[in-house]
Amino acid sequence: MRNHVKFFNKIKHIQNKAKGGCLFFAYAFWLWLKKNKLSRENFHVVQVNNSIYAKERINDNTIYLSCGQGKTHPDYHFMWMYNDLLYDCNCDGNPIVSYNLPHNHDIHTIYAASDFILENFFINALKSDEWNSVFDRDSAEEELRKTLKISFKKLRKKYWWDTIWD
Repeated sequence: MRNHVKFFNKIKHIQNKAKGGCLFFAYAFWLWLKKNKLSRENFHVVQVNNSIYAKERINDNTIYLSCGQGKTHPDYHFMWMYNDLLYDCNCDGNPIVSYNLPHNHDIHTIYAASDFILENFFINALKSDEWNSVFDRDSAEEELRKTLKISFKKLRKKYWWDTIWD
């Protein structure tokens, strides 16, 4: 069984109530890869936009992921790419073969310069006040932590630099 399928099989019951948790699930998948000592080299954040702020947000996130400086933003929707396959938190664990978006949506794959920068992107974007308030992060975090045996402790730190020594 391919490793990513194990991830989705374990969290299927959690995903169904995860409206608004797209970037959080991408972070959970990345943490799961890290915990299981699986390669994260081919993991990429995919940003989906449909807002007037799209270009600025994409630009800011791209700059941050390339050098670790600047702003991070949550956005309309995030997915992730792993080993050249696209995944979404609302799918059944199968790669998304085609993703039909309305004409006013754009998909942008953003490449991180390092694991350190990528993890800090997740942490900073997930701590933003702009996050979708519909998503019950505390409940999802607890269930994912128990189910996948991963830690979200870095999200609980006040400042990103507190995470350097974890």
